Amino acid sequence: MKEKIKLFGIIILCLLAFSCNNKKAKVQKSDLKGKVKLIEEVSYSAKYNINGEIVRSSDRFLQKLILDYDEKGNLKESKNIESDGLMRSYKQYYNFDYDGNIIKVKSQFKDKTVLSCYMIYDCAGNQIERITYMADGTIQRKESYVYDNWGNQIEEYKYNYSTFRYFTLKLINKYDVKGNKVETTTFKYDGERGSRNTSKYDNNGNQTEICYFNSKDSLLYKNKFKYEVDKIGNWIKKIHFINEKPDFIVERNILYY
Repeated sequence: MKEKIKLFGIIILCLLAFSCNNKKAKVQKSDLKGKVKLIEEVSYSAKYNINGEIVRSSDRFLQKLILDYDEKGNLKESKNIESDGLMRSYKQYYNFDYDGNIIKVKSQFKDKTVLSCYMIYDCAGNQIERITYMADGTIQRKESYVYDNWGNQIEEYKYNYSTFRYFTLKLINKYDVKGNKVETTTFKYDGERGSRNTSKYDNNGNQTEICYFNSKDSLLYKNKFKYEVDKIGNWIKKIHFINEKPDFIVERNILYY
């Protein structure tokens, strides 16, 4: 159970990172169709029933994510709720500049921890730096980004100030002609190559597969995703498979303007 909760924590951080770190570094609903007002995503453990159908293992949710958008498509507030009530439950609030770029994200955790994240952009609107501060003003971590001529984020540099005050991780990203990220390779602070992952997408840009490899390119595990969509074309149900076995279901309720 702990491993599953940890996995969901990683997933939610990825979703939040997408909100702050897309190509133009704006909080635009680039993966959503229509004028979305509110999204509620609830995750449950999954299993096969006696008929071979994939269903919830339990009605107790693992995690709940609520995303609140304004009429321009900007994310105003996000809220994450963990079923175990641990400190991973939090709220986030967003500030924007005149161009619609996020310039600040304030995170408030259940244990009263407060983190403030500030973003810096280049003249093309690409986010080139992101710095996270603790409540006392000390830097927790810093990230910087490099883009290609099409606005794809091709390099990421991550510094962890809570451990070492120098470069700790480098990521190199590759994209397909549609701008989907298809490969990420990590490098450690000493330059040694680390893990790698590759992704596939459907025609709507939804990620359908991600494979994780170790530093020697041996496959560690493979995640696959299957979707159901509403009449607008946004997915409302996603089934997550690990090594071909159903692991969890995400049910999505979408409210439109």
